[in-house]
Amino acid sequence: MALVNKSEAARLASISRTTLLKYIADGKLSATDGKIDTSELARVFGELKGEGVQQLDTDKTPAMPMNERTLLRDQIQILEGQIRDLKTDRDNWRDKASEAMDLLKGEQETIKLLTHDSKRTGLDVGQLLAAGLMVALLALVVWLVR
Repeated sequence: MALVNKSEAARLASISRTTLLKYIADGKLSATDGKIDTSELARVFGELKGEGVQQLDTDKTPAMPMNERTLLRDQIQILEGQIRDLKTDRDNWRDKASEAMDLLKGEQETIKLLTHDSKRTGLDVGQLLAAGLMVALLALVVWLVR
């Protein structure tokens, strides 16, 4: 478990330095004071190539075949995608609930205004509707008579 700089780490993992930096930025690979532990490289990229690579102690960490690591990485990416989708869905539902609450508040205000006006005039909502229909009917009659 030796510490190597980023350029050496990229060479040992057979990847570009840019890819290595992206893995560090995404939190997929950890670095301490600009150095990366070769065991961390092996965990993320599998078997390392190059001279001076210390192999993992198989008594402490059992070796995992490369195809299993690839499958696990693929599953992690799928799960991360599902988490992103779920967060997006949650945010959309939260927005819809907020819009529904705003509409409900507007409806409650309208009901308050109608009931408040009817109390002031001494008429209930049914009487107000009947009076409105009467006015509309009267306007129709006047229009037809002309």
